[in-house]
Amino acid sequence: MRLGPAGRAGVVRAQLARHRPDDVDALLALEPVTGFLAAPDRRPAEAAAFAESLAAYDGGAEALARLADFGQATVEKQCRDWLSDPATSLRDKAFLLSLAVFDQAPYVLAAELADKLFVHLQRLQHPEQPPEIPVFGPAAEDRLALARAEGELRDEQTEWGAVPQFMSRFRDERTPRVLLTEVWTGHPSARPALVEWVRQLARDGRPLVRTRAAAATALLAAADLPSAMALLVDGWARSRAFGPRVTAANTLTLALLLDLPVALRLLTQWCSDSHPGRRWTAIRALGLLAPLRPDLAGAALGALAARARVDASSPAEYANLTESAALLLSGGPGRRRAEVLAEFVRLLYLDTPAVRDLALAAFVRACDNDEDGGLVGWYAETGMYEADAARDLATLWRTALNDRTHTRPALAALRTWVYVAGRRADTALALELLLPALVVTADDRKRLDHALRTMRAEDGGPRPASADRLLAVLHPAPTR
Repeated sequence: MRLGPAGRAGVVRAQLARHRPDDVDALLALEPVTGFLAAPDRRPAEAAAFAESLAAYDGGAEALARLADFGQATVEKQCRDWLSDPATSLRDKAFLLSLAVFDQAPYVLAAELADKLFVHLQRLQHPEQPPEIPVFGPAAEDRLALARAEGELRDEQTEWGAVPQFMSRFRDERTPRVLLTEVWTGHPSARPALVEWVRQLARDGRPLVRTRAAAATALLAAADLPSAMALLVDGWARSRAFGPRVTAANTLTLALLLDLPVALRLLTQWCSDSHPGRRWTAIRALGLLAPLRPDLAGAALGALAARARVDASSPAEYANLTESAALLLSGGPGRRRAEVLAEFVRLLYLDTPAVRDLALAAFVRACDNDEDGGLVGWYAETGMYEADAARDLATLWRTALNDRTHTRPALAALRTWVYVAGRRADTALALELLLPALVVTADDRKRLDHALRTMRAEDGGPRPASADRLLAVLHPAPTR
């Protein structure tokens, strides 16, 4: 039986009334207490134990911390009990672990893949017997009740549109991480089965399953990095196939989001690793990381630049470097983006030709993107109003347009901006203010004039009106 908030509050209040009747209201108003009472799933015994701890509260910081940690300790005990209790069947344990990986996902996915884990656990525990999966089993409601979870019908977005799905989730959002940590560190004999299962998930044809495999591995890495690297991540990274390396990159990116700082050092080292698969994985992960952790964009760019200084990069690896460096300019708040832009300018003057080339290629690639949140939108909304950012962006544009290697792709990116200017008034204004800063020499004017005059509309029609307006800026009418 579980208690709702009202029943839980009644148990706690009754306990306090017996031991500290004068302090009931003050104790119930403490932040850890209100959090406990609002939690979605508590048993009567847990409420009574919490009330006992609250009755002993002496007003000190340590006592307050113990109250705050009570919910975490309860979740940890529940997960230990689930995995260690011999009365809980192996199939039920497999479902609990599968639900931890597929929390807030379709129930049918957690149930289907739980049976695959059950097979691996059976083979591990009874290698002399062929694994058997019962065709029918407990109802979904019963399995979710065992897991202290719940389900609801919600629309899930698919490639065919919104599809109604019965989604399941643990009532306490801390449970998935605690449960996976407990099985990984507290039950190492289960690791062979768990590892084979996660590898199977990473090969699944469904993107959601592969993504959850990476997310689960990131949680395992946060609990025990050396083992997760040796048993899962490094094998994916060293694979010749593209898919496993993507999973490795996603795993390390998510590990950093779980506040595993050593992962950044690992990615930096892998950027210059002797194995091309590790290098590819690290370079991709650093690009994925920047929009999610803009504060790490500088460190990510430094690691990418360090790799670019090595002359032995293959064309494929150089393309990977360029894409990841471009992503550093494609996300994050305005101030962070301006800082990264300034770092790109610094690389033009203070680094090797290879790094300069990477900075220009990545800048042009970031510019040739008209999606929401891209560089052109940021510049029109924010960057043009910041003197340093506007100066740095003009410097990069001018340098790219004047560099033989990058002139053609830079002109293509400029066309993208002109097309956007035809749809957005703020971008049109931004380009009109930017254009004079790109004209320093007569050759600059000739190049831009030719590009704008020969431009065609996105559908191949006549020159767009936005190009005509920019031509007027490029050749202002003489004043009388």
